[in-house]
Amino acid sequence: LRFINYMEGSMNLQQLCARVAEEIRALTGYDRVMIYRFDKDYTGEIFAEAKRDDLESFFGLRYPATDIPVQARKLYETNLLRIIPNVAYTSVPLLTNADADNSSLDLSFSVLRSVSPIHVQYLLNMGVAATLTISLMHKDKLWGLIACHHYSEKYIDHNTRVLAQLQGNFITSQIEVRQQVEEFSISREMSRALDAMSELKPEPTPASIAFIASQPQLLQLCHATGVAIIMESEIFTQGKVPAEEDIRELENWLIQNNKQGSFYTHHLSSVFPEAKAAKRYDSNPIYDSVRPMPRPVVGCARFRVKWWRKMSCSAPSR
Repeated sequence: LRFINYMEGSMNLQQLCARVAEEIRALTGYDRVMIYRFDKDYTGEIFAEAKRDDLESFFGLRYPATDIPVQARKLYETNLLRIIPNVAYTSVPLLTNADADNSSLDLSFSVLRSVSPIHVQYLLNMGVAATLTISLMHKDKLWGLIACHHYSEKYIDHNTRVLAQLQGNFITSQIEVRQQVEEFSISREMSRALDAMSELKPEPTPASIAFIASQPQLLQLCHATGVAIIMESEIFTQGKVPAEEDIRELENWLIQNNKQGSFYTHHLSSVFPEAKAAKRYDSNPIYDSVRPMPRPVVGCARFRVKWWRKMSCSAPSR
């Protein structure tokens, strides 16, 4: 009943995940509980977090896909709950009968299975002494993880683990509907922004373009965090954008390499490694040649619009 109440009180998926993180922390007593979400490339993001007040927040941080390699993700898809009561444990070898047909024992579903020494070192570098990890599966794929960290040894019993896993099941049951609601909300916001921008009748003058560039609806059009309008030699910006010299460098590259009129990428540095600002602003830059008209056309200026969606913070140092 309590879960139903806070599920109904959550407006979006992130709010729901934050409530589940708080509930699991209250249930298990771990120092930190994180909801870890994967993107399509399996880059991970701390999507929600509940923690001790004195701990540094990891909320919003992103981790490269290599932090959880393919073989580890496969194991998380097979064994949906893993617990390490003491990261500094000493593993005990498990011996099989040398004459058996299959001398390699499959421990995929074993709660007592030893952990990769690389993962152990990873946790030790973060100062973590005990963990509980619950897989979040959506459409038979690993959508994310509930990662519980404790900074001293910690063991929780079977019943508590099952209750915590049930909370994860509640999240996965809501992923589809919450994502659809959020996508509809973003689409509606973009539609309203388009209507508002369509009502403006800008003149091809610096003052008029500067006014257009300052409108918040211009960011909402692409659900972006930064936008730049380039009009001849002038640049008008709003929000989080690269430095002016970086914008010009990207502009010159696009003129030489993009003949399609529009350009989109979720990883700018993979196609344009020379960009000085790529590592700071390389998430979803969009290029659009709004009016590539030649100068001889009277009253028409050549200008372009670029939108950026700022890359999230990187992982903490370990």
